[in-house]
Amino acid sequence: VRDAPPPPAETESSADDPAWTAVEAAWEEERWPEVRELCLEMLEQDPDRVEAAEKLVAVSRRLGDTLATVRHLSFLGDLRIAQEDLEGALACFLEVLELDPQDVTARRRLARFREMNVPGADRIPEECRSSIQGVIETNGATVAVRESGGVETEEWIDLTTLLQEFRDGVREKVAPNDYGGHYDLGLSHMEMGLFEEALEEFDAVLISPGLPAQTEMKTREMRGTCLRRLERHREAIHEYRAALDVPDRPEEERGAVRYQLACVLEAAGETEESRALFRDLGRGASAGGGNDGSGESPDH
Repeated sequence: VRDAPPPPAETESSADDPAWTAVEAAWEEERWPEVRELCLEMLEQDPDRVEAAEKLVAVSRRLGDTLATVRHLSFLGDLRIAQEDLEGALACFLEVLELDPQDVTARRRLARFREMNVPGADRIPEECRSSIQGVIETNGATVAVRESGGVETEEWIDLTTLLQEFRDGVREKVAPNDYGGHYDLGLSHMEMGLFEEALEEFDAVLISPGLPAQTEMKTREMRGTCLRRLERHREAIHEYRAALDVPDRPEEERGAVRYQLACVLEAAGETEESRALFRDLGRGASAGGGNDGSGESPDH
């Protein structure tokens, strides 16, 4: 079942916009990489262009590019949150979770929506209904929900003691050389938005003896993701490049990392290299079936 997003709405302004006309022309002729580049350029100029974000989702689906679809759905979901369309945002993140059940952002957003009682929250899977994830993101803030005149919910609990007890309790159970335990703990920190703490656990993984190549690559990819969330883009670029340097990994894994590298290069202002990577990925998807954006944990 796919109910996000709806077909792009052509507003009066978009119909008269030469840039949007070029997007529609490229779409009609199925020039998918060009559609993606044009939409990205539009969003660089105006990050609130919903129709461009929707078109990015649509073209990623056409290319069979799961990782791109997840990324653009997440962006569209956050854009809808900013525009107070919480039901539309919920639909976006439900689809993200369908494509990638381990997506950290989707799980946090959906947990938060349930705590806020957003209409449609009954569709959120049980495993995403932990209140702790919703609390993390609203720590110290008041969240307003527009529903039937408006509902306002305050922060539920003080997290400082709770989080410290959680970290100390789990660490006591993980041996220093248990790279699998440290990796899983790092993922748990990521799910709660504790990216600095997650980096510490992934560091412990990388110094473990006898580390399998798959685990090294996934750990470096997760480190890159944490650094992106912290907006430490240059460090994230280094981690993604290091992940690509791990030998003897299948092309589908490398393609997923290359996409993440392209995204962070774009965020760091390295637009030429970023677009070259996006073009290469688009050609690969057109030629042979898209990139696998699955978020499975490595074997350990």
